[in-house]
Parts: sequence; C-alpha cells; structure tokens
Amino acid sequence: MKRVICLKYGLLSLALSLALVARAQAPRQEPIDEAAVLANTITVDELTRHLTILASDEMEGRETGQPGQRMAAEYLASVLADYGLPAIGADGTYFQPISFISENWANVELYLNGKELRHLRDYYALPSQNADREEVAINEVTFLGYGIDDEAYSDYEDAGDLTGKTILILSGEPQDRDGHSRVTGDDRWSDWADDVTRKLRTAREHGVATVIVLDAKFRQNLDEARRVALDSRMHMGFSENPEELYSNSIFISTETAKQLLGDAYRDVVRARKRIERRGRSRSVAFPADIRLTQQKRVRELLGENVLGYIEGTDPDLKDEVVILSAHYDHIGRRGNEIFNGADDNGSGSSTLLEICQAMAEA
Repeated sequence: MKRVICLKYGLLSLALSLALVARAQAPRQEPIDEAAVLANTITVDELTRHLTILASDEMEGRETGQPGQRMAAEYLASVLADYGLPAIGADGTYFQPISFISENWANVELYLNGKELRHLRDYYALPSQNADREEVAINEVTFLGYGIDDEAYSDYEDAGDLTGKTILILSGEPQDRDGHSRVTGDDRWSDWADDVTRKLRTAREHGVATVIVLDAKFRQNLDEARRVALDSRMHMGFSENPEELYSNSIFISTETAKQLLGDAYRDVVRARKRIERRGRSRSVAFPADIRLTQQKRVRELLGENVLGYIEGTDPDLKDEVVILSAHYDHIGRRGNEIFNGADDNGSGSSTLLEICQAMAEA
C-alpha cells in the first residue's frame, strides 16, 4: 500500500491557497481486501453531517484568515483526530500556519485639469500593483512609446533621466507594416504585450514614479478590473511590497487620454505611427494638470493548512505518496449576507473527510 495524503487547498485569488492534508497511521492491523467494503463506509448521512456543519451560518462563510475559517479548521482537525490520524503539523497540531496579505483600495482619486474622473469608469488602478500613496501633483507627462526596454527594441534608450517622472505608455507592443512585432521580429507577440507588470517593473527600475497606461482594450478589461479592484485581493507571504516592485500606475481609455493631452493627443498618435514605420521610439514631454491619490487598506492575515498522514504498508511502495485535494475556505460575508459555500467547497471537504476515514480503515 502506498502512503495517502488527503490535501485540501483553496484559491481565493492569483496568489492565495489553503490546504487540508490528511495523513495517518492505519489503525487496522489486517488489510481489507474488498474495495466495496471500504466504499460502503462513505455514507450519505455522514457526508450530510460534515457539510451541514461546514456550511452552517456559524462558520460565517469560512473566509480566509477570519474566525469562521479558523472554526472550520478546528472542526476538520477534530474529525481527523477522531479517525486516529496523528497530528503532524506545527507544535504537535494538525495545522500548518500560512501568512497572507489582503489589500484593497481605501481611496482612489484622479483629477484632470481640475475635474474629478470616475474610478472604474474613466480609469482603473489595481491595489496589488500600487504602493499606498497620498495625493501627488503631476505637472508633466512624458510619452514613452510602449514602455518596453528590450535588446531588440527599447523606448528607454534615448529617454534620458526619468527619475521621479510620470510616463504615458501604450499597451501591447509595436508592429511593423507587415504586422510583425518589433520585439520578436515575426508574428508572435512577446511577453511585453501580455504582461503589463513587466512594463511596471521596468519603469520602477528606471526611477519612474507613475505610469499611465493607455489601454487599447480598456472596455474589454474594465469588467475584470472592477472585480479585482473591488475585491480584497490576497497573496501569500508578508514580504512582497508593490513599492519595491512597480511604479504606481493607472490605466486609461482613449477618451480619458484625449482629456489628459488635449491637442497634444495628435502628437501621441503621430509618435505611435513613427514607431511602427521606423522601429525607433522618441520620448515627448507634455504639460499636465493631474492630481492622483492612491490610498490602500492592507491587512496581514494568517490561515491554516490542516495536515494528516496515512502510512502505507507495502515495502516497495510505502515511500511513494498519493495526494487527494479539496479546499475548505470560502468568501465569507458580503454585507449582511453569509456565503455559506456548500458547493464551493464544503461538499468537496466533506467528501475528502469520508475518503480519509475509508483509507484509514484499509
């Protein structure tokens, strides 16, 4: 028999996971040969009992790092203990502590020429890509092509010192008249086109304070931006700080760009066409009247993986491991409503508990 790990983990965002891993000494000395006998230990009544508890209002939706999630972890651990699974987690418990950062916007404001624009309508900004920052006044914006710094093509090559400055860049990457990328030299896009954070990291390396991205797919991207910006995004660990990775940024539509630049917008269009024709970028500075505030709400949270182990008995296979998984956390409350998470993923967690019990009896 191989060792069996029952692993439960959830993903609430691009950077959050929780796990329940079940591993235990098999309490029986004599193996059970009939698979049907073990399968029959998984009953509707026991599945319903586990699910009713995990999806109850008492668990408050099991939001990661919140009391309801911790109550769920305690319940799962108590069930594993009842099955006779040893506590192999930290300090003789079933738990593996996991740290998270939760961040969202406390206040985002953008004024152009004295007029306030609407966040998530006229522009958007993502908290995970920005440092917390009080209001800054921006009096000049430098158009810097596509914000790319690559051996094959660079907008920074002749840009001079950009320390503390604000740049305006285009999304995507430049193409020649045949539709070939100026970066790859063929019809394949480079990751400069697909990964805007690479542009934000590059700007940070050049000392840029703020990046304004003219998003060619602004309307298509807005719905996803709303979901991300309004939710409390989580990622693992306490050490990753956006101010150490990226220049602050906002993404704007063509309409907002025209408000920002006025008549100078035509100069940006001409500069883009020149890049396409010649494959070379030239920075252009424009006067601006911008006030930008990006204040964040950041919380450090702790969650728990729940761990156990079922040791195998086959001398040739016992050092191999089988992992089974399902996550037990959910999204918690939204206003006065509790999202109980019976389907996502109380049902999977309940099923895994029953599988663990059957395996422990094998």
